[in-house]
Amino acid sequence: MLRDILIVVGAALVLGTGNLVYSWLRRRNDSARIHAWLSANTKDEPNESHRSAEAIANRTGIPKHRVVAACLADTRIFQSKGDANSWSVWREEPESIYNRRRMLHVSRAQQPASAKWFVPRLVLPGLGSTTHPDC
Repeated sequence: MLRDILIVVGAALVLGTGNLVYSWLRRRNDSARIHAWLSANTKDEPNESHRSAEAIANRTGIPKHRVVAACLADTRIFQSKGDANSWSVWREEPESIYNRRRMLHVSRAQQPASAKWFVPRLVLPGLGSTTHPDC
């Protein structure tokens, strides 16, 4: 009787440990495949740095629930703060398109001292400098 109980407990421990090792290896393999795919199919550019879990699952052949679990377990893969379904190897938040365009800023110091408000000047071909029609 005691021998049968020890056999059952021993078998349960072996099967449980085997299941844990198998799950760990599968998650490690999944995260390596996902990281490699994200590195190859995303760029450090606006609107090209993040991919959804569905897109990753479709392209890698890994089920979506395993994609999410592998991405959460891998510290090299970042989850977007704005969209919990987006993942990247570059950063947590997608870069704004305005960071790369270097927007032109006009300060008060560049305006004439006599101007109470800024009046934009347009240079039209053949007409020279003129004010904006709405001003």
